[in-house]
Amino acid sequence: MMSNENFCPHCGSKKLLYDSENGELACADCGLVVHKNEYDFSPEWRAFTEEDRGQMERIGPPRSSLFDNGGLSTKIVPTKKTEGDSQDPNRYLRLAKWQDRSASSSSEVRSLPKAQWLISSSGLKLKCPRPVAERAAEIYREAHVKGLVKGRAMEAEAMAALYMSCKRFDNPRTLEEISRVSGVKKSSIAKSYREMVWSMGSPKNKDESTLVLARLSDKLNLRGRGLKLALELLEQAKEKKLSCGRSPTSLAAACVYLSSMMIESPITQKTVASVANVTEVTLRNRYKEMIEVLGLKVPV
Repeated sequence: MMSNENFCPHCGSKKLLYDSENGELACADCGLVVHKNEYDFSPEWRAFTEEDRGQMERIGPPRSSLFDNGGLSTKIVPTKKTEGDSQDPNRYLRLAKWQDRSASSSSEVRSLPKAQWLISSSGLKLKCPRPVAERAAEIYREAHVKGLVKGRAMEAEAMAALYMSCKRFDNPRTLEEISRVSGVKKSSIAKSYREMVWSMGSPKNKDESTLVLARLSDKLNLRGRGLKLALELLEQAKEKKLSCGRSPTSLAAACVYLSSMMIESPITQKTVASVANVTEVTLRNRYKEMIEVLGLKVPV
């Protein structure tokens, strides 16, 4: 407060209220303005409704790169209040029409909002952290600048960007999971991802099978000695080159299943296969290979 007075000089009341919008110190009983601040922090514009205030304010929370249109122009929407002027009634109608024509000529303007929406919705379904989805949107823009999106399906490129972002944040999602929530074919996403890797470089992250194993163990409630044993089995499988040419998910699922069998707290093949989103046949093939190559003794 900008005044040394602690009472009203007119009525003697000590109930003084400070109005931060107008910069005034006033008495709550008689209404006398005891002190008026010389600084006016109120805006230079006047708004009589919440809608007008929202349109005229020039401040707000920081914008996320996921919902940033990446330099897209402001949409001109003619309304009854702004439609034309006295000299040229159709002025705003013509401006809106030419803006639509110029926007429709740019593939970036058409594809970016759709790709961002698809990345956002798929990320929410997969329960990905927000930074993962934001980074995926940036990867898609970078791929667009390099011409990787041209002539290809936008949906596959967007999901490939999300898959790459998950790997870079050490929060991997399998191609099957991304395909299931987005409705895009797994083969299309894999092809787009390979093209991105060739052009933009492979994401530097931890081994995917280790991260997938950690996720599976958490979902199947395999902890402590069981999780430690599963990680040891995975390392032994890598040393024997069992990870070459095989899906990281199926290998991790086999390690989890074998570990549960070895600690005599077995989890059924159907449960492991369902959580890992692999077939029971694939799971059996993987753990039989591991038993044979590693020379494991698994209780029946």
